[in-house]
Amino acid sequence: MPGLALGDSEDIWVALVKGGHIALIRHGNAPPGYGGDPPGFKIDDCATQRNLDDKGRAQSKALGEAFRSHGVRSRGLCSQIVVPLAPVSVN
Repeated sequence: MPGLALGDSEDIWVALVKGGHIALIRHGNAPPGYGGDPPGFKIDDCATQRNLDDKGRAQSKALGEAFRSHGVRSRGLCSQIVVPLAPVSVN
């Protein structure tokens, strides 16, 4: 069921419960402060990164509860993978 979006939420829950789909989710609110990663950012040190604020933690908890209440079971979780971007030529 490619291309489902928030407006199709009931279809999304049905598809996720059925299985065989991936939910791509962006993190909750994390105030930028610097317009991106702060100076001194280190990928392996959470203390140097932008972190969720109270609103972001509440959003994350609500999303987890929505998954549980709809009966969605996860077979895995993949966190952000940092991949350098390269220029892409489209002809």
